[in-house]
Amino acid sequence: SRRRWEWEEEKIQSMKIPDDVAELLTNSIGRLPSDVQDALCTLSCFGASIHLDIVDVLERDLDLQLQNSLEVARKEGFLEKFDRTIQFSHDRVQESAFNMLNSQDRRAKHSGYGFALCIHAMNGCDDSMLFTAVDQINRGDPTVILDHEHSSLVARLNLQAGKKAMGMSDYVSALSLFEHGISFLQECHWQQNYDLSLEL
Repeated sequence: SRRRWEWEEEKIQSMKIPDDVAELLTNSIGRLPSDVQDALCTLSCFGASIHLDIVDVLERDLDLQLQNSLEVARKEGFLEKFDRTIQFSHDRVQESAFNMLNSQDRRAKHSGYGFALCIHAMNGCDDSMLFTAVDQINRGDPTVILDHEHSSLVARLNLQAGKKAMGMSDYVSALSLFEHGISFLQECHWQQNYDLSLEL
């Protein structure tokens, strides 16, 4: 029989670029246009990859211009795109983009992104959107949550995400989410949110 190539798509997609190429890309980020750098910094707040559904929400709700800038970054080799997912071409590129933000900016961005996503997480049935929204808020700046209404909302979102994590037998994540939920409860939470406090 004739020989033929057999492609294993998942293995091809999981192959990382060589370290020397990653170093070259990392050193080149600062020479990109400012809007492309900003888009990479936004993407870096979500880790190694981001789903385009999340990008759509950020563009629409926060008036961010991301898709065109991310496409420029992809063509320059900083990103790869698989179906509806965009990911960094190397973890060192993601780290470099993330390190362009100081700690205060990171927390502010995490909070802003999380609250933008939580509206859609509450109204939809996409668990991944819920987990992403809660993760961003938990990584954010707790000082932006000043009133009882917002603190209760974040605590309830952590409870909801924690229950879903337990349903997937991910007890470590569930415990972390419950603990974050408790941390967002205000001082008089037993009087103001008895049922929520009891569940957490």
